[in-house]
This record gives sequence, structure tokens and C-alpha cells, in this order.
Amino acid sequence: MANEVEFIGLKKLLKKLETIEPKVAKKLFRRSLRDGAKVIQREAKRLVPKLSGDLRRGIRVKAGRRSRTSASVLVVSPTREKLGIPLGATGYYPATIEYVSPARGIPADPFFTDAFDNKEDEAMAVITQSLRAQIRAL
Repeated sequence: MANEVEFIGLKKLLKKLETIEPKVAKKLFRRSLRDGAKVIQREAKRLVPKLSGDLRRGIRVKAGRRSRTSASVLVVSPTREKLGIPLGATGYYPATIEYVSPARGIPADPFFTDAFDNKEDEAMAVITQSLRAQIRAL
């Protein structure tokens, strides 16, 4: 369920980031990514089918892997434990809902994919605005 966004046309903003201490710039960028991910999170929570509500409540924004040259933020579904799925059980119902389970006759309801597709532009705008605001505040 991973989608990626590539920043294009943000040369001015990135130039300003280069003038800031790298550690601070990375922190600002991660904070902005998180703000954008929250837009996707809200949309995923709106679109997810509500059975018990555990899945909706469990959708979170989480820090992803980072290195010296990159940072990531993820919108993730809850763990099996948080959803109350027993240890030995097979299947993971968020994946079943997102994709499809033809053996059980369950149609796909791709709430994560749809959330990303619906709000990608808005998330990019939020990331850009957040980054600009943080740079101005320095």
C-alpha cells in the first residue's frame, strides 16, 4: 500500500533549505511531510468502511526510514495486535478490504489508494505551505 510523491518545481524552496543547517532543514522537511501525510490520513479515515471502528481509529501517521539524503512519512493501518487478530490467525483484514478476497466474495474497497489519489494535490500544497511557513519563521 505504498505510494510515493516526487517533488517537482520546488527549486526555490530547496535552495533556501540548502542555506539552513542540514540537521535543522531535515527536521523542517520531516515536519512538513507529516503535515501533508495528515491530509491523507484524514481522507483514509473518512473512506474506510466502519465495522467496529478499530481500523478507522488505528490509521496513523508514522515516521518512515530516513538517511542522510532522504526522509519519509507513512500513513499506516493498525497492527494485528491492535485490531485484536489472534496470533495464529491467517489474513489481515485491512489488506483484504484494500485489495480483494475473491475466495470469500468480498469486493475491493481501496480506501488507502483512493485517499492518496483524492488528496495527493492537497497534501503537496500543505507540505509546500508548511515548509514555506517554517522557513519564514527562522
